[in-house]
Amino acid sequence: MKFGHNVAITNKYTVCICSLSLSTVQAMESRTLDETKAWFRQNWVTLSILLGIFAVAMFLRTYFGFGPATDPAFLMSGGSDSYYHKRIIDYVVDTGEHLVYDPLLGYPIGMRSGRPPLYDWS
Repeated sequence: MKFGHNVAITNKYTVCICSLSLSTVQAMESRTLDETKAWFRQNWVTLSILLGIFAVAMFLRTYFGFGPATDPAFLMSGGSDSYYHKRIIDYVVDTGEHLVYDPLLGYPIGMRSGRPPLYDWS
């Protein structure tokens, strides 16, 4: 786009022919920058509180879960579901087949596995 020339801006709904100069564009940029600075000056407390809440939430989610997730004594954190998936993965590695009927689900009767066939293969 060359500044100082008439420029036609068209789209599906409007047609606008306007003359843009370099000083007009610079004034628009400085006004936008001034508005942005004014917004940050006005809302810095709210923004700081929100960033603080986000930082505390990330700390609480990562700090206390990092030890159990990386400790070899724990299989994985997250309850007994991780042990079930580990058992299915071990079965797939040992036999090369998907565990369709699981004798330990609904023990002592057993039942079909409700998981999709390739869920634990990835």
